[in-house]
Amino acid sequence: MAGHQSQALRSPTGRRLVVSDNSYTRHTFAHALQMFTDGETHLLGTVRINLVDKWNKPGVAAAIQRVDKGARGGWELVATVDPEQ
Repeated sequence: MAGHQSQALRSPTGRRLVVSDNSYTRHTFAHALQMFTDGETHLLGTVRINLVDKWNKPGVAAAIQRVDKGARGGWELVATVDPEQ
């Protein structure tokens, strides 16, 4: 749906950001969305640890430990690794 909306309603700046909850946030979905929209759309969202692929799991697990040790309400942004590139 997000990909089709970006095709129907072009962004005047040439960039879009889709923010989602852990039901839709997946590296594979973000990669497919970026390819479908010719790099116009990026995905930002929370993720469930059991849905993270093996290349990204160590970085996400380390970030979770750092957040658990930090102050309440803390968060951390973790970039994903694309093994195909």
